[in-house]
Amino acid sequence: MTMQAKLEEVETILSQHKDSEIAPDLQLYLANKYYETAGYQEAREHVEQYMDSFGKGVISSEDRASALQLYADILVKQHRFGKAIRAVDQAIALNVPGEDFNNALKKSGIIKQRNMLYGFIGTLVYAFLVVVSLFSLRFWRHFHLCSYARQLARPLQLLALITLGPIFTLIMTREPETHIRFFCWLFGLSVFFMILTRLFAPFFLKSGRVAYVSMSGLHMAAASFMAYYVTIYSGRQTSINALIEIYADPLTTLSLWLMWGSVIAVLLINAVTSFVFSRIKLLAHQGGS
Repeated sequence: MTMQAKLEEVETILSQHKDSEIAPDLQLYLANKYYETAGYQEAREHVEQYMDSFGKGVISSEDRASALQLYADILVKQHRFGKAIRAVDQAIALNVPGEDFNNALKKSGIIKQRNMLYGFIGTLVYAFLVVVSLFSLRFWRHFHLCSYARQLARPLQLLALITLGPIFTLIMTREPETHIRFFCWLFGLSVFFMILTRLFAPFFLKSGRVAYVSMSGLHMAAASFMAYYVTIYSGRQTSINALIEIYADPLTTLSLWLMWGSVIAVLLINAVTSFVFSRIKLLAHQGGS
């Protein structure tokens, strides 16, 4: 039988024995299986029905704690972090022997993931506002395709070298945890923000060079954070036991050094090139005057 057929079969059995002693066990089984198959809403409904039987006094503290841990996992998948943290707190309050460390680690992981998600949303809003501000300034009045292409060619080549070079290094060294996607994301986002930085060059005459270079640094910081988030927090998990999972970023020493090295190099490249862009624009402005 396929997993879907098994779930339908158990659902049928449960509908026929809703008030029997095996009903809670069937609810928990379905909750686990729906969670494993990414049916998070169905899993949540079944685990909530299982938790409704807590007051009957027939479920042990260990089973209650396991159900609460599973409930927290499901809520995390649905980005209901507040409820997930409260579920873990309820599991901690049960004082199940040997579970204090796992629950504390789980709670810490949920809080970290929540904060990272808020940070990712903030960077997306920042990128959106940058693009909107470019349109509000009518950047196309200062746009010259040929000159922009020549000025962007060298920094884009450097970005390719800095962000794509580590990929070949990790492949050749056969690192078990390569996280190659990080460098691909970093390259794409760096190119995007580099182009935005160049488009902002004509307006630095009003804002000032320091503000312009600082803004370019913020661009690349946002690109680096977004690349890190979509690589590490895109469903990667480390299992502690059957019902406890935490989001983790198991990086090898080499990939960690390459990651930080690429980020620092990207920041420096963008800062230097934004200074060069402003210098070129200033000279053109003075020549025009």
